[in-house]
Amino acid sequence: MSTTTLVYTGAGTMGKRGPARQAGKREASGRLSRQREEVAVRALKRMRDVDQIERDTLAAGMASRIHEGVRPELARDQFAGSFVGRLYLGGELTRIQLEAAEIYFRECQDNSIACASPSPPRAVDLNRAHGSPVDAEDVGRTQAARQKYDAARRAVMEKQIEVRGFANLFGALSVCVLEDHPATNLIGDLRIALNALAKHYKVDKRFAA
Repeated sequence: MSTTTLVYTGAGTMGKRGPARQAGKREASGRLSRQREEVAVRALKRMRDVDQIERDTLAAGMASRIHEGVRPELARDQFAGSFVGRLYLGGELTRIQLEAAEIYFRECQDNSIACASPSPPRAVDLNRAHGSPVDAEDVGRTQAARQKYDAARRAVMEKQIEVRGFANLFGALSVCVLEDHPATNLIGDLRIALNALAKHYKVDKRFAA
């Protein structure tokens, strides 16, 4: 009957490793050389390493965009980074519709921030504990954000009532614009919703010229 012997090859091999030893010339003490030329060489290497990481990241992002149907010559375009942007590059959305989507996205973000903001005091209560006063400018910004969001939602709701159950406008906006999910089955509904928003935002008049 044979047996297997495990050979211990050295101390500390199973311990936690520290940071990798930085390459470069060293002084007698073991410290990296502080000579100007050596410091410059190490700095240049770090810059090159960062640049390579950025190139690799860009290449991966471009490959992903091409995989999602973006033409290689358009993969670097900033619009290729979102689903609605890729629809625009592919000719499935107009520039007006894309602009409406971008405005709606910003207004939804602003409203989310506004919902987390403190509300202005509704009445004076002399018995309550007084904390930090709410800045009037912040209150005005919060109210304006909520009003814009509500107005945009009303514009979409009016169109939803008009088309009845033949389209899911809020669902298309939520999935395709806010969640940036490539739901190709909602493109038709998305166009209708964005047309309603473009009319509400008067985007068509801005692009008419």
